[in-house]
Amino acid sequence: ETAHDLWRIGIRVHVPNVVAMLNERSDQLLISLMLSPSELGLYVAASTVIRSLAAIGDTIGTLVFPKIAHIESWKLRAEIIGRYTRATFLISLPPVIVGIVLSHWLIVLIFGRSFSAATPVMQVLLLTVVPLNIKCVLSAALKGANQSLSAGLVQSIALIISLLSLSALLPIFGLMGAAFAAFLTQIAAALMMAEQIRRKFGLNFRDQFWPRLGDLTFLFPPFRLPSNKSPDQE
Repeated sequence: ETAHDLWRIGIRVHVPNVVAMLNERSDQLLISLMLSPSELGLYVAASTVIRSLAAIGDTIGTLVFPKIAHIESWKLRAEIIGRYTRATFLISLPPVIVGIVLSHWLIVLIFGRSFSAATPVMQVLLLTVVPLNIKCVLSAALKGANQSLSAGLVQSIALIISLLSLSALLPIFGLMGAAFAAFLTQIAAALMMAEQIRRKFGLNFRDQFWPRLGDLTFLFPPFRLPSNKSPDQE
């Protein structure tokens, strides 16, 4: 019985992770099949900064998961999810703006002038960072609440959206089509994940995405006023 439970839990947790990995790599897979190796190289170069910024969502997700798993109150869980999701938005947005402005300089600095053609692709891909990080945090929250199947369902639908949009846009627009397909996929995935959060926790979209003044003190604890709340509520 114990082995069966471990197997069942492993499937529920691992399958969504595998689908998420396929979702993140589907663009490069289709580019390698449909475009030239040099174009794949440009796309990989444009994706480099995006991969590093995606660590924001992964890091915050590792904080959210144990907090949600530790708390039994669904109302308190909703408060924590909302606060961390809004914090993810506030943390992710500034580097995206800076990256778009400095994208050409970054590409040339890291890869050389021969990769400057990747600049517009990188600018579009940077737009995926905010929804990608929010999706990661919301997925971690669902898994912490033992709702891994819901997270896996969203990741599976997002994979289908990615493959369909890439198949439609890649032959026509090339690398820019792949970048826009990635953007559309991450927006759709974040919204679907937010809808799952709304259904499971009763947390509406505004409370998930719209920043509040109190979120600034959450991000910068030294400026936080004394509170009687427990650490879990923070």
